Amino acid sequence: MLKMMRTNKKVLLALVITVLTAVYVLSIDDYYVVEYDSLWIDKVESGDLEQVVLGLGKLKAKTTVFVTVSQKGIVREINVQPGSLVHKGDILYRLSDDEIENRLIEVEHDLAYAHAELYELKLSSKHDQISRNAALNKAEVTYEMAQLEAGANKELFDKGTVSQFTYKVAELKVKEARDNYESLNATIASMAQLYKARETLVQSKVKRAEQKYNNVLSQKNNLQVLAPIDGTVENVDVQLGELATLGKVLSRISDLTDMEAHLDIAQAQISQVKQGLMVELKSNAGTVKGVVKLVEPLVKNGFAKAIVALSEQQLDWLIPDLDLEASITTNSLKAVNYLRIPAKVVSNRTQFVYKVDKNKQFARRIEVKFGDKNLKYIQVVNGLSVNDAVILSSTKAFETQEIIKLVK
Repeated sequence: MLKMMRTNKKVLLALVITVLTAVYVLSIDDYYVVEYDSLWIDKVESGDLEQVVLGLGKLKAKTTVFVTVSQKGIVREINVQPGSLVHKGDILYRLSDDEIENRLIEVEHDLAYAHAELYELKLSSKHDQISRNAALNKAEVTYEMAQLEAGANKELFDKGTVSQFTYKVAELKVKEARDNYESLNATIASMAQLYKARETLVQSKVKRAEQKYNNVLSQKNNLQVLAPIDGTVENVDVQLGELATLGKVLSRISDLTDMEAHLDIAQAQISQVKQGLMVELKSNAGTVKGVVKLVEPLVKNGFAKAIVALSEQQLDWLIPDLDLEASITTNSLKAVNYLRIPAKVVSNRTQFVYKVDKNKQFARRIEVKFGDKNLKYIQVVNGLSVNDAVILSSTKAFETQEIIKLVK
């Protein structure tokens, strides 16, 4: 009988083990099991939640000038390269044109000849004036002496000392001397007018020669291409020996000390972007802050423009046409609960999420009302409290389960 009792105990023990095993298996089968470490889980936080509008754009210099050819020629010197810092008036390129060089020699000769002709005329006029003034002075003296002689003869004639003939001859000499003096005086005045007219004519000739010379010299000077502003050379679009035609763009120079961002904002969000809003601009090279300076509401291809003034300018990586990603802070929700955005959750809706218990063993499917969101976080209106843990990663594999079991 003792043996029978021992057998019954073994049977009973086996039965208990079987039942316990069945219960354990049943408890496992009742829940969908997920590895805890395979999930992305985060907790609800409290604080201020900034709302953000995204934009894409490029960095632009406020002042950009194209360097163009104003006088065609062969490129003989290139004194800059992309990235060169230049100052207004620096010689960027030197061109040459044989036709201009030959014309310059020709007009220089014409100008020199015109100046020589004017100098010769002035010299001749001065010499002639000196000679004629000397003759006039001599004629004046002769006239005065004839007058004195005639006066003396008259007194002698009146006294009967000289004959009437001698007196008449003296008067004739006075008339002759006077006529000669007046004739010379008139000739000098006439010659002065003549020289003045000739000088005016030659001066006109000199002026025309100077105009031609200055025009050709200006063309020659334009073969030196100068920097129009202080700035940085962005490109060099010409080679040595190339014929640079009139109007060809050789380079683009930008003032990199004064940059701004030009952003494209989606039409649906542009109404949220206002002047004065803070902006974070990101590129592969770095991040810089800015402020919205101007909003252009005109929509093209679904986007509108916003221009952002940079808070910093002296950054090495700030170059024109740099691609930018912009985050514009449009509003801030004060003292709210928020959570990193779970998969498939959208703003201003009530949706299901999985809340993880404090022991990290189970997650229960609950309804949560969400509010506004930004790039990373979404407002929790109700359904969750601060420090509640929520599954953020995709729940598609178990989205029909009310409770899931978490194992490590």
